[in-house]
Amino acid sequence: MGASITLPRLAGTRNAAEQLVQESLGDDVSVSDVTVYARAVASAAPSFLDALFGALGERGIRRVNLVGASGQLLDLMSSSARRGNEVEVEPASAAAVS
Repeated sequence: MGASITLPRLAGTRNAAEQLVQESLGDDVSVSDVTVYARAVASAAPSFLDALFGALGERGIRRVNLVGASGQLLDLMSSSARRGNEVEVEPASAAAVS
């Protein structure tokens, strides 16, 4: 089963990332992959991304479909996902995940 997370325009703190994951996924343990919508992101702190992928990895999520990210954001997210979290980031189009 999949779920979705929409990133805010300014993605800044670890706490905000952890709260976003909790609000988006709740206590659902059946989620196996997540679609992250990043079209609105203007700025993302590395600590936000580390916390985002850390929280997803702790839930056992191993794949994230990333929609609407710039090339720079994709690179940052891929680096954060690999940094001890074992989460794979795949760029996707909105049509492909609908």
